[in-house]
Amino acid sequence: MYWPCRWERKQPSNPLDRGKALKRAITRCLGTLFLLIGIPSRSLFAETLVYREYSGKHREIHTYIITRVQAGIQVRLLRTSGDREIVDECELDADWNTVRWIHRDPATGTDLRGMRQGNRISLDGHREGKKIIRVFSIDAAPWKQLFSIDFAPFARLVGGVFFWSIGTSGPGAMKAARFRAVPAGNEPLSVNSVLIPTRRIRISLDGWRSIAWHGDYWFRLRDNRYFRFSGKSIFGRPTIKELIEESPDPGL
Repeated sequence: MYWPCRWERKQPSNPLDRGKALKRAITRCLGTLFLLIGIPSRSLFAETLVYREYSGKHREIHTYIITRVQAGIQVRLLRTSGDREIVDECELDADWNTVRWIHRDPATGTDLRGMRQGNRISLDGHREGKKIIRVFSIDAAPWKQLFSIDFAPFARLVGGVFFWSIGTSGPGAMKAARFRAVPAGNEPLSVNSVLIPTRRIRISLDGWRSIAWHGDYWFRLRDNRYFRFSGKSIFGRPTIKELIEESPDPGL
């Protein structure tokens, strides 16, 4: 029986050939190890981003676990405030556009599942304990349900673009709304007395509804990472959200 990690008894006499043979043996060994422990080769890397959001006296910690897979990107978002936890799980395509979405808020009896098919988003589950089934008719613009890190492609914008998102709270809850993203120039942000080059993108509701809500999103120029958010709504207090931790840490 041949074991892929075995080092052949008859080793090549040439040092260069011995090195190549050793490299082949190590490669076979690692391949077998991945098979034995069941790690899929298409999802070996994940990164974690942690943000702090505050609005008035309210504080939340948002933790994103991002896994790149063969078909695109999988994201798990955990929002915590005190004992309350809200979970969003999104399947994104390679351009960070939402394909499928799961939203759970056990404290309110909410468990929703959404999926895009063509120019329709179907939504079903329970909201605040009540059964809900909705189908939203949209256009060809992308669906950005995470409304945060999935804006990364916007950091390269030249002109404005439109996208869709479904509200989960407030006046826009359980409604699909169309938004517009417009570049607003490059700005340095100071972090621990270090200036970080960023690009600001203005996000607002489409059309006249832009007076109801708009927000500014800053992206780190080096890697297009979502870095900071500042938003204001006529329905509530201003909100600030900032990146506080990265793992693995790429440095500033």
